[in-house]
Amino acid sequence: MYRIGEFSKMTKLTVKALRYYDEMGLCSPSYVDPETGYRFYTTDQLVPLHRIVSLRQLGLSIREISAILSGQDSQEILRGRRRELQ
Repeated sequence: MYRIGEFSKMTKLTVKALRYYDEMGLCSPSYVDPETGYRFYTTDQLVPLHRIVSLRQLGLSIREISAILSGQDSQEILRGRRRELQ
């Protein structure tokens, strides 16, 4: 397990971004120490987090990413995004 600072360096995301993704329900830490509040992440979380980052780079909103992660049709959301850009 990695503390949030270490995981931040591994993912090249800021600690603030990781906290925000947790707050929005996109990528929560594997464990939060009840005494210190420290957040811990595992390497298993790298792939889903990279997916989130990739979707953000495509210009999708947090709401759209949340919809994709919850099982909505990603192709339809991406088509909608393309229409907006055109």
